[in-house]
Amino acid sequence: MMNRIRFRNLFLLSALITVIFFAFYACEKPKEPSVTTEIIEKLAERIDQLTKRVDQLSEQVKQLSEKLAAPLKGGSMIIAVGDEPPGLDPTASASAAIDRVVYANIMEGLIKVDRSGQFVPGLATNWNTSPDGKVYMFYLRKGVTFHNGEPFNAQVAKWNLERSAAEGTKNAHPEFFRVIEKIETPDDNTLKLTLKVVDALFIVHMAEGDAVMLPMKGFENTAAAPIGTGPFKFAKWNRGDSVEMVRNEKYWNP
Repeated sequence: MMNRIRFRNLFLLSALITVIFFAFYACEKPKEPSVTTEIIEKLAERIDQLTKRVDQLSEQVKQLSEKLAAPLKGGSMIIAVGDEPPGLDPTASASAAIDRVVYANIMEGLIKVDRSGQFVPGLATNWNTSPDGKVYMFYLRKGVTFHNGEPFNAQVAKWNLERSAAEGTKNAHPEFFRVIEKIETPDDNTLKLTLKVVDALFIVHMAEGDAVMLPMKGFENTAAAPIGTGPFKFAKWNRGDSVEMVRNEKYWNP
């Protein structure tokens, strides 16, 4: 009898607890989103904003790159260099400061070296070497004139090379040119050089400032007022401050 009473009381207690539990659960308010969920949502929103901003900047960079790639005409450009050149004649000094100012700006050689280190045409449109490596043929660009109006041709190129190799020359590296045994000019636009011996560095030297072409007239004052065939003409040298150049309107490669 006592066991039945205890069992019934236990059953009633269990039922009461169950009713209270469901009543409490039914009255409980919905839980607020957790802090972690809020942080994730805010991060996702921020990432979306940053992604859109990156896309905008990418488009702006693309537009700017297209503008920079296009040739710009007119205006002035100021370029800073570390030191002032002792003169402006690259054929009379080994100073690198001269080449930085003059070479490829005011003066040019038969060939030059591009940014990738390859030899490319300059005042010569093409060149070749004999099988034995001793004969060089340079085919010169037609219609080129110096800034003073003097035409550039094979005879002028011959004079320049002979001048650089002559006794008493001011060229800092006459040995570059004294390897030449004979210079011939089959026509106004062809230069034939025959070397005394094979010189693997000869073509390298022909692309350096020592081998730029000067006019036969007016070259005496090159150190102070250089005359060349380049895209810019010498205008003024403000000693201790700057060298000014102006556009060569008659440049062969506008």
